[in-house]
Amino acid sequence: SSDLMPDVDGREATRQIMAKASGVKVLAYSAEEKWEIVQEMFAAGARGYVLKQGDPVELVCAIRTVLSGGSFLSPRLLDLTTTGG
Repeated sequence: SSDLMPDVDGREATRQIMAKASGVKVLAYSAEEKWEIVQEMFAAGARGYVLKQGDPVELVCAIRTVLSGGSFLSPRLLDLTTTGG
């Protein structure tokens, strides 16, 4: 949770946003590197997941990709798909 959403985590916020405005494209920007959380964000409706500790160019690429209708996953997270992180 953040100061802006004290009682709601990113997954629940994404679910609520998608329920009220399905045309919105959600891009998660998080320091969390757990594959379970990444999967939950996508299941909630996020179109991308970018790590805060990544290169700023990665964030720009993610924004452009999601805005153009694609999906984005920080490359560093791809390792979790094989290790189960």
